[in-house]
Amino acid sequence: MVTHSLYGHPGTHHHQQQQLIHQPNPFHEEEMPSFHTLDGQSSSSSAVPLLYQQPHHALAPISYSPNTTIFSQSGIHHSAAVPSSSGGYPVTADTTIPTAPLIHHSLVSSTVDDDLIKRVDFAYEQAYSAYLNHHSPIDDDIYGTMVDPQQLDRLMNMNRADGWLKFANELTNVTKCIIEFAKMVKEFLDVGQDHKIQALKKTTFDLAVIAMAQHYHQQSQTLHVNNLVLPVYQFRCLDRKDEEFGKELISRLQFLSSFQLNPTETALLSAFVLMEQMPSMDAFVGQLKNCLGAQLHQRMPDGDEALRQLLEFLPRLRELAKTHRKCLGRFRLQIMGHHSSEQQADRGAEANVLGNFPPLYTELFAGTD
Repeated sequence: MVTHSLYGHPGTHHHQQQQLIHQPNPFHEEEMPSFHTLDGQSSSSSAVPLLYQQPHHALAPISYSPNTTIFSQSGIHHSAAVPSSSGGYPVTADTTIPTAPLIHHSLVSSTVDDDLIKRVDFAYEQAYSAYLNHHSPIDDDIYGTMVDPQQLDRLMNMNRADGWLKFANELTNVTKCIIEFAKMVKEFLDVGQDHKIQALKKTTFDLAVIAMAQHYHQQSQTLHVNNLVLPVYQFRCLDRKDEEFGKELISRLQFLSSFQLNPTETALLSAFVLMEQMPSMDAFVGQLKNCLGAQLHQRMPDGDEALRQLLEFLPRLRELAKTHRKCLGRFRLQIMGHHSSEQQADRGAEANVLGNFPPLYTELFAGTD
């Protein structure tokens, strides 16, 4: 069947429908038996990072080889559910919540909790281990030579429905890392279940972009994905709204990558974003900010200014997350509105794409705030 290319020209679309295992709803208490105890064990997710969106439609990621499973078929409930408030939580760290007040006259106070830095850094490393291991360093001088023409051609011939499905699958894999990270932050476990759910819904997309930005290469305008290098400057999409969203995402990646955050700084920023809107966590959030500022000061002549720019940038991430929801909602309405049940049966996997979306992705992003 001939479809319109995401890059603006026709291409032949051969879609192999991927069977996704429908996992229990991660946000319903009665469907979370194994996540209930928060035993600290990592999930078995393959955690192929979202990275996530390649330079094509809706920033869907690169097409992997036919033998590669894109969406982890391990139980989502192992890494996605939020524990029941009635089940109790084990204490996973000895460090108590810092009680130092926020310093309002300076971005960074003189008190820095080294144990907190180590604890958050360890949590991030453990939660994102599979993701980080998929991204070995590449020398600057060979970035431009590592673009895979065959993979790029697949992206150029991917239709809109496939783009959204692939993006949803990859974002789900990164979301699993994010939830594993949250589970290892003791202060996150200390709040009620409803607050956990709302925090994840509000911050998951932001946290995914923060992780992605660490693998964006400024000089070549490429994104390093699973040991492949993708030229984001070639991103095109026939749908105008989807293309605007994709270009906004690329812009956010470029800005964040300009700070060249190291893993510890990335971990502290991620914890700050996760906990910032939690109730009764002002002191802890203040400590995270102090720790991040101290880390930036160690390698930047003006760490205060860098911290200020990062914090002022966060609302732009939240706006991008809202744009993602709007574009997804618009796509879903168009798919449901343009095809009757008979047409969907005739069109096969493309028209039935909504039924193949990962339940976790739908739960986090397709509903209302």
